[in-house]
Amino acid sequence: MTYAALALACVAGQITDVSAQNTTKLTVEKWRPADGLYASPGKDFEAQCLEYGDFIIELSRNSVGGNEWGCRVRTVSDMADGTVKLDMSCDDYNLAETLGSRGRNAEDRKFRETMLVRQVDGKAISVRKTLNGKFKGPAWRADYCPPGAQRLYADNKAQDERKAAEQSAMQHPWRPKPGVYATPGTDFSERCLQSGTTTIDLDQRSIA
Repeated sequence: MTYAALALACVAGQITDVSAQNTTKLTVEKWRPADGLYASPGKDFEAQCLEYGDFIIELSRNSVGGNEWGCRVRTVSDMADGTVKLDMSCDDYNLAETLGSRGRNAEDRKFRETMLVRQVDGKAISVRKTLNGKFKGPAWRADYCPPGAQRLYADNKAQDERKAAEQSAMQHPWRPKPGVYATPGTDFSERCLQSGTTTIDLDQRSIA
């Protein structure tokens, strides 16, 4: 075999190898519903989306929720027909009250629920969810809300998270750890052993 033929064979082998890798990648990748707001299609679709839709899927945060209910996604699995199965631990205030829980007990009660999600077309999905662990109704269609509603939700959520972080910082303000401090430098370790530059102990209201 000539050098040119050998080189051509190597290149062909590389192309085949890359092609096989791409095919494997396509086979491994599974469909997942897009994160965001979803609502039932119809004349009130856009208005409902501006009110945060019928429910929100955020698999990137292991979260699914709606009006007065929210779930932490425990596991995601793929069924034979392409349906994605979500096993969830949920808070559902209205369901808890219906079952006889009141006040704080209703807020703290957890339910093990399952949601089945299947792609219909584009970002539209078919959804079926258990109530108190049992399927009680047929699957229904939910369409992905328009970009404007998605941005509004994302902006408001970011603002709420920022406010929550600020409130947490106010309730738990940063404090220096008690101990010995020294200015950095080549003899840093030696100065630390010699009681450093400053000693802080806020529990004893002491800085020396």
